[in-house]
Amino acid sequence: MSKRRKPAGPTAPTNRGAASPKTRGQRQAPAHAIEAPRWWQSHWSIAAALTLLVAVVFAPLRHADFISLDDHLMVSENPHITTGFTAANALWAFGVRYNFWMPAVWMSYLADVSLHGVNAGWMHVTNVLLHLASTLALYGALVQMTGARGKSAFVAALFAVHPLHVESVAWITERKDALSTPFWWLSTWAYIAWVQRQRWTLYAASLLCLAIGMTAKPMLVTLPFTLLLLDVWPLGRWSLDAPAVSAWRLIKEKWMFFTVAAVSAVFALIAQGTAVATTKSAPMFLRVENAFVSYMFYLVKTFWPTGLIAFYPYDPWMSMSLVGACVLAFVALTTVAIVSIRRRPYLTVGWLWYVGTLLPVIGLIKVGNHARADRYTYVPLVGIFLAVTWGVTELAARWRNRRVILSASAVAAVLALAAAAGIQTSYWHDSVTLWTHALDVNPDNYLAHDHLGTILFAEGRQDEAVQHLTRAVDLNPPFSESHFNLGVALMNLGQFDRAAAEYREALRIQPDYAMAHANLGLLLAVGGKTEDAIREYTTALALDPDLTDVHISLGAAYQDQHKLDLAVQEYEQALRIDPRIALAHFRLGLARADEGRTGDAISEYSTAVELKPDFIEARFALGTLLARTGHVPDAVQQFREVLRLNPQHEGARQALQALVKQPPDA
Repeated sequence: MSKRRKPAGPTAPTNRGAASPKTRGQRQAPAHAIEAPRWWQSHWSIAAALTLLVAVVFAPLRHADFISLDDHLMVSENPHITTGFTAANALWAFGVRYNFWMPAVWMSYLADVSLHGVNAGWMHVTNVLLHLASTLALYGALVQMTGARGKSAFVAALFAVHPLHVESVAWITERKDALSTPFWWLSTWAYIAWVQRQRWTLYAASLLCLAIGMTAKPMLVTLPFTLLLLDVWPLGRWSLDAPAVSAWRLIKEKWMFFTVAAVSAVFALIAQGTAVATTKSAPMFLRVENAFVSYMFYLVKTFWPTGLIAFYPYDPWMSMSLVGACVLAFVALTTVAIVSIRRRPYLTVGWLWYVGTLLPVIGLIKVGNHARADRYTYVPLVGIFLAVTWGVTELAARWRNRRVILSASAVAAVLALAAAAGIQTSYWHDSVTLWTHALDVNPDNYLAHDHLGTILFAEGRQDEAVQHLTRAVDLNPPFSESHFNLGVALMNLGQFDRAAAEYREALRIQPDYAMAHANLGLLLAVGGKTEDAIREYTTALALDPDLTDVHISLGAAYQDQHKLDLAVQEYEQALRIDPRIALAHFRLGLARADEGRTGDAISEYSTAVELKPDFIEARFALGTLLARTGHVPDAVQQFREVLRLNPQHEGARQALQALVKQPPDA
């Protein structure tokens, strides 16, 4: 027997035992493929149906708003995003930001803003389009490796409309899922094609898609392991009885995938270092308990997706009977999956896919204060979908009229899930709706109280806001953000001593809380303790140099001390971060006026007025300088505009009377 020549590049697979090898010059249908498709089973018809499903379920997001859960931090109030594509912003996107390295996501936000402005509706549309791309790519990959169009379409439809997946689509901040997952399925698709065709370009394409996906979310770290699972089923490259390729060879041929995944995982852990909870705040035994409960929670919600909310509080007092039941169920299901590897390998692959892809986010490495999150199931549920779909099909193999029964059942299941997903999507319309629903499900949800209190305060409903924020503090005293938000509410109500106490408590819990330092500085400045205020501002900026408001407050403190050079530096730094801040231009104008640079002051005041036409203080200061420099008509115009905005402004009234020598017609 002559030796078979190996192609260059990665180790070529042996197709013996593969699910659907194609011989040269002959098209072979896989053994498990469905009958020749009718017109409604064509790829185009299935793609159109999947597109329609996604469009109908997620259409309301076109009119949805930004959500208080990080959308302001990440997008709507992020000066690096709201200013659109610039060289500086593109460079900024490739750094570690907010405990994440996700340059692809930042670049996608910049593209959205450049095309449509800071528009929540269009950003939601982008998320929906990315979700559709994931759905279609998943269908394509499944057909490539199984040849079963109907079952592949059903799995893709479940992925498209399952209510547990709504969060990944409806939450703008979770663009990480929506953007990374199409590359997951494309990488898988290219790998399958490589197995079947043995072309190194397909291997390279698969590896490239993995690398690109990693720049959106490190969740793809488990992708190489899923490729090994697919080698078992449906590709049939390895089995207990007659492995077509040795297990070691299967692992070795993916060394580049494991390398990319490992590098990304290390980088992600470094980036998230400050957000990872210590064992003191979350002991390992509690994390293990929560992991088992979460595995079963997600599984139950897969089949009965009710009571889904944006935040699930961590419960350190879980019932031992609940934990024990979840451990037993997990062990039993894992045992069934493993012993099924010979006769029903799809059960083994489906369950291990679910368990393995959830492992990085199951809570053993705890990031954040949540116990679990719907978004974590975006890829893992595909394993359950595969196991159920192929399992039910095999179970019904001897049924009479099985095709009609299975088709009708599949359509009914998809439509039921689509209806539930539509309801779940409606909760993401705005922050009040989202958090009100969370409290309807769990009245003791401290984060829902915290966010709802902050929103109500912004709407002027101060008493209700303080009640919700106080409740949040009572439910979870170690949560620094609730203390901070309660401090903000109390400060605006004039209760400065109570506000300062809340800020100090927030800093006791979290010493690196930049905004707590900044707001404590504001209170100290109001109390005349300028040096102490400057110390707090400086600490805040050392923790977060991009806080434009703090640069302005620090500049004002320096200006009060007649340190104009230092004040100007802070105002200019704020404007370097975001040139559109009217207050920074106004404060810089005041400093220039104090320096005697009247022309520069007029220019800064004019810019402030252009950016914010109802900025009364800037208009009055501009009118005053214009009058002083002999530009009377322009000064009169500014004073008249001030009086239009505020008829009770005595300064503008007196200045206008002095200029026109007659009572103004206000």
